[in-house]
Amino acid sequence: WNTQEEILSADTSGRIILWDLNTDSIAAEALSAISIRSMSSSLDGRHLAIVSTDGKLYRATVEGETKQIHVIPEPVSGLGTITDAAFGQTDLPVIAVCDSTQNVIILAEDNAIVRKIDHGSAVNTISVSNRLKQLFTGGVDGITKSWNLETGEAIHQFQSDANCNLAIHYATKNSTRQNEKVARLTKQTEDLQKRLESENAVLTKAT
Repeated sequence: WNTQEEILSADTSGRIILWDLNTDSIAAEALSAISIRSMSSSLDGRHLAIVSTDGKLYRATVEGETKQIHVIPEPVSGLGTITDAAFGQTDLPVIAVCDSTQNVIILAEDNAIVRKIDHGSAVNTISVSNRLKQLFTGGVDGITKSWNLETGEAIHQFQSDANCNLAIHYATKNSTRQNEKVARLTKQTEDLQKRLESENAVLTKAT
């Protein structure tokens, strides 16, 4: 997860770090007993979904002002072996998880199951577009499907080889990173322009 000023990282040792990109320093960190394979966050950055290397799903929160990271030590119960997780932002943080079967499970903030989506084959990756409000599921058979995130209705289906779902997943995340990088550079350019204008004004007054 990253914004224009922060990035959140995790590793198999259970360490979660919130980095301040303005100072290249650690803003907050937490050490859990979870061997972390992947992590996803809600749009506001305050809710985290953690997938462990042994296929369990954990939740964590990040406090807004203090940036303290709180990891719930018990995994979410009632799920199979989890292969991926992604957040979808509706009225409340909703998380989509896929287990080792063909089901994708939509969970509410209290971990209640909102609905199950049957992809039709074993699912190994998912991604969410909050702009389109769509969930994308990628199966081991090379079929990628899109679904209405709020209703579970199937929208599109794409047939390709077994690596297609991974390509779509990473393309979405890389696009987000590029947009944030452009926004960050634009802000830096605007700040520099303001400083130059201020210095020119001082020089003009002095002469």
